[in-house]
Amino acid sequence: MNFRSFTKNDTPQIVNLLNICFPGKNITPNSFNWKHFHNYFNNLTQSYVATTDDDQIVCFVCFVPMNITYKSTSVFYFCAVQATHPNYRRQGLVKTLTQIIEKKLPKNQNYLGFSNTDGVKIDRFSKTINYRIIGQLSTRFLIPRPHLSTYQFIPSTELSFDTISGYIQIYKNQPYLNWRYFQNPKNKYQIFDVLYHQQKIGSIIYKKKLFRGELCDINLKTNNPKTWQSVISDFAFYCFLKGQLFSSLTFLPNKFWTVVFPNKFPRINIDIYLTVKSVNNYYQNPNHWLIQGGDIQ
Repeated sequence: MNFRSFTKNDTPQIVNLLNICFPGKNITPNSFNWKHFHNYFNNLTQSYVATTDDDQIVCFVCFVPMNITYKSTSVFYFCAVQATHPNYRRQGLVKTLTQIIEKKLPKNQNYLGFSNTDGVKIDRFSKTINYRIIGQLSTRFLIPRPHLSTYQFIPSTELSFDTISGYIQIYKNQPYLNWRYFQNPKNKYQIFDVLYHQQKIGSIIYKKKLFRGELCDINLKTNNPKTWQSVISDFAFYCFLKGQLFSSLTFLPNKFWTVVFPNKFPRINIDIYLTVKSVNNYYQNPNHWLIQGGDIQ
């Protein structure tokens, strides 16, 4: 087995590999380049492949830089994808490529990942990768009820986010928002301004499905979970009046979301886990994070 860095000529092989590993994702060269090599990443993507002797790519690992903010902004490396051809699994290829990439980065580099069950198995049992599993993401299904709404929702073509104080989160500045939502080649999103007494207090990024509306990302000027609860309830009813039978929102469960969503709301765990590798213990507590479904690329 041979290990080398990714080249653009590898794209067709890797797209084929990813569609074998992730059936139903319908990955194209365009969506592949957007997710891993967009200008937003400033040519700082780290990606390696494992090949057979005849240069057939059987494993691909890619890390992209992602700005994370708390009291200040720092660069984490986000594990964008780990994929091994089914015929070559359980040979430690992901571990080898991950170690190659980590050796190229500073020793104190922080890492972030959204892993599925297979990835979590690697995190749990590897003595060298050492990712900490922070928590499993959940989806709440919002059954709207008729009520007098406090907030208004106005469709918008502009989007800007405020940093929500007190929580670790992806730094959603304008370059990030442009990349993640406006330039996304696979999904189309709707933007809504949230108004309270005619004053904008936040934004909602929304994806309309057949009978369901998905609240991908909510940003409010407050970190008060009761306000979030009211806004989400009002928006679910707003969507219902527009023809969506129910809405949903995915998040990393913690104390914040327990207040937003009391147990009366139906909830299911999904096959996505937040994982972190850092010498800073603060990053290893789920109550310190504010993660939503739109954060999963």
